[in-house]
Amino acid sequence: MHNWWIASLEEFGLITREEAQHISQEIRLTTHRENYKEAFEELHIILGDRKITQSNLLEGLKNDIAILKNELRALQTKDPVKKIVASKK
Repeated sequence: MHNWWIASLEEFGLITREEAQHISQEIRLTTHRENYKEAFEELHIILGDRKITQSNLLEGLKNDIAILKNELRALQTKDPVKKIVASKK
C-alpha cells in the first residue's frame, strides 16, 4: 500500500522517479512497523532533510495567481490600441 503514497508524491512532482523507487525499496526492506509513530519517524529518515509541505506548495500557487491577477488588471486598465485603417481615395 505504501507504493500508492509514493506514486502520489511522484505524480505531484514532489519527488523524482529515482527517489520514489529508492523510498519504495527502503520501505520494502525494513521491518513493517505496527506503531504509527515509528513508521512516521522511519519515513522521515528515508526522506532525509526534504522539507516539502502542502502548505508551501499552496502558498506558491496563491502567489502565482495573485501576480497573474495583477498583470491582468494592468492589461485591462491600459488604453486600448487604436487601429488605423487606410482608405483608398
